[in-house]
Amino acid sequence: MVQRNLSNSILALSACGRTVRRRGATVVEMLLAVFILLICTLAIVQWTFTAYAVQAVNSAATEGARTAAGVFPTPAARSTRVQSTVLAVLTPLGFQTAGVAVNVVDSTTHFTVTVTVPVTSSPIPRLLNSFGLTLTGKSLRASGVAWAS
Repeated sequence: MVQRNLSNSILALSACGRTVRRRGATVVEMLLAVFILLICTLAIVQWTFTAYAVQAVNSAATEGARTAAGVFPTPAARSTRVQSTVLAVLTPLGFQTAGVAVNVVDSTTHFTVTVTVPVTSSPIPRLLNSFGLTLTGKSLRASGVAWAS
């Protein structure tokens, strides 16, 4: 008897059309939730690649500073060697060499190497560009310091 009353109430709800409208609302809510989860997932992946690129540029600047602290006959030879060291660190990690700027500052006690890489030369994927979130025109910059020997 209880089961029969339950099935009658279900039929009454579907006869009123509520379940049909509810199904449509459920689909819309599901699409909205999936869209938000997709954007969040893409943002996490892009942020991870960005953190990777920042760490790589930081590592290249540190290696460049260590190289600059060595003994060189001329400042031009030092700059050339630092530039090649920085590019040797960045190239295997997926960076393009175009647009990479290396600045060596020679102090009496230490060397500061600043590496600037445009985002377009980095391995950061453009996952969120279609959603209006872009890194175009931005660059990654890191400095490394080493004491003179």
